[in-house]
Order: sequence, then structure tokens, then C-alpha cells
Amino acid sequence: MNYSIILYIVGKVMMLESACFLIPAVTSLIYGEHEGMAYLIVGAVSAIIGYLISSKKKFENVFFAREGFVMVALSWIVLSVVGAIPFVLTGEIPNMVDALFETVSGFTTTGASILEDVESLSHTSLIWRSFTHWVGGMGVISISSCHTSYGRRLQYASYEGGEPGTGSRKNWFQDLEIPQRFFILYIWQ
Repeated sequence: MNYSIILYIVGKVMMLESACFLIPAVTSLIYGEHEGMAYLIVGAVSAIIGYLISSKKKFENVFFAREGFVMVALSWIVLSVVGAIPFVLTGEIPNMVDALFETVSGFTTTGASILEDVESLSHTSLIWRSFTHWVGGMGVISISSCHTSYGRRLQYASYEGGEPGTGSRKNWFQDLEIPQRFFILYIWQ
């Protein structure tokens, strides 16, 4: 198994999520709330860890479907755990299990919630919770794979169900354009 490419992609996903933490931080500034500091701290730590993990460029460019499956699974886990930490740090959802449930619920768009009164959250945490639902609506992994440098190889390996470069290449470039078009449409709607 090509562990270095897995770490590279997971590191890039962490860096992408850390950039997303800027949205609640800006919201915190607009509304004058102090919760934004938790999002900035978690975002900075996530960016540093993601950079350190993905900075090693000693890996093979070829990988198989099993690496793709591991990358997807680890990406979901990392996104959910890191996304839940600000809820705990702000004290708005003090239990990590509840915060994790709320974040996973957002990224998977199940609509389930442990909160009895969602509107009681600060604007900062409410925008993060809403953002997780928005990102989940499009699909976290499809957005990430469209915007990472090795996303095309990941999608191709998953599409072929095996080693990239084998089998037919039937319209896979067109298949890769579809999530990108949906993402653009999703932003403008």
C-alpha cells in the first residue's frame, strides 16, 4: 500500500478544511463574538499538521483502488473529528461525542441533531454547522478530489476499480468534469 500518497491527500484535505474555518472566524468578527478564536486556533493547527503531513513528496504517482478507499475513509474521519473540535472548545457542545455527531450529521447531510435549540448557538458556530451541511450537500470527497492535484488519479483509480492506466479510458475525462460543473452550479444557487 502506498502510505505516502494517502498521507499526502489527507494532509491536503486538512489544509482545505483549515481554510474553511476562516468563514466562522470572519462571522465572529462581524457579530463581535469571541468564539471565532477557537475556529482560528483549530484552523491554524489543522493547517500546520496538514502541511507537515503533505510536505513529504517522496511517493509513487501510481496507486490502486484500495489506497483510494483508505483516502476517502480517512478524509471523512479527519474532517469530522477536526470539524467537531471548535464546538467543544467554544463550550457550545461540550461533549466531544455530541460535537462529533453534529459534525458528521452535517457532512453527511442526514439532518439529525443533538441540539434541542439550534438557534441558541452563536452566529459563529451556527455558520460552521450550516457550512458543514452545505459542503455535505455536494459531497466532501468529490469537492476535495476535484481540487487536489492527485484527485484525477484517485477518481480514475476508483473508476477503473484497479490500477490506473489499465483498462478502457472511456470518457473518464468527461466524468471528472461533472462534479466540477455541479460544484460551480451549487455555488451560484
